Amino acid sequence: GFDPSSYSALQAFKDSLTSWTILLQFKNLIIQTIMIFLIITTLMFLHIRQKKSEDFN
Repeated sequence: GFDPSSYSALQAFKDSLTSWTILLQFKNLIIQTIMIFLIITTLMFLHIRQKKSEDFN
């Protein structure tokens, strides 16, 4: 027959799995954003340093 208790357990498991997946995707998005930010910052820093060294020469 149909057991509602096992169904709710399965549903809870599926819900937790879904929330975990969303959390992991969100985490990856944050990591990617931080990585891009760091790369841009580094490039800007190097660009500014290059300009300064050109000014000195």
